[in-house]
Amino acid sequence: MPETEATKVTVTHDEWAKDDPTYAACADGWPRILSRLKTLLETGKTFKPH
Repeated sequence: MPETEATKVTVTHDEWAKDDPTYAACADGWPRILSRLKTLLETGKTFKPH
């Protein structure tokens, strides 16, 4: 696919209280999920955990 053709994914995970301890636990999950989605879309292969 030419680089000029792309799909943009925007994730909004909001409405967190500033001091909500769950935010820290969840905040780094989206980059991992989206990275695995990118790998699947580019290679057709899924992530296999060890």
